[in-house]
Amino acid sequence: MAGIEKIKQEIISSANSKANAILQDAEKKASEITTSAKITSTEETKLILQKAEDKVNSIKATAESAVALDKKNKILAAKISLINEAYSQAENKLCSLSTKEYFEVIKKLIVANTVKGTGEVVFSEKDKNNIPSGFFEEVGKLLGKGKKVKLSDSVDNSIKGGMIIKYEEIEINCEFGAIISAEKERLIDKVNSCLFG
Repeated sequence: MAGIEKIKQEIISSANSKANAILQDAEKKASEITTSAKITSTEETKLILQKAEDKVNSIKATAESAVALDKKNKILAAKISLINEAYSQAENKLCSLSTKEYFEVIKKLIVANTVKGTGEVVFSEKDKNNIPSGFFEEVGKLLGKGKKVKLSDSVDNSIKGGMIIKYEEIEINCEFGAIISAEKERLIDKVNSCLFG
């Protein structure tokens, strides 16, 4: 029986060796898996952090762009306000000229805007009452052949400054506000250059 014990011992010893080898191999594989999981986890963490940082940078860039655009819009609005104020002051200055200077401007406007035929010049009541004597005779001398204007019997108190020349089928608006508005687009670049260099 000693032989059976010996065989039994060898089998147990061989089984223990194989079990130890399997355990060592399993521990080695478990260690490799753990290390690999740590590496993968670290890489995924880095990737998540990079994505978060990229998103923060994108949001920051968008916010900075929005702030810059808002600043540009506010500057543009201020410039437009200054330009509009300049035009408003120009109209007020024209309206506050002395009677002599005012009607010199009116005379030039009539001459520049009269067309062939006979037109009636419509003023506000205030301006109609301030027309210098001989004004229309002077204007008549400056008009070209076939052109004639006379003072209209009617008044238009909505006219702040300037006048309207009426013909049978057309009206030529020579109100200061209308002239300034028409010229505004044409002159906007020049005014912009003068105001903001």
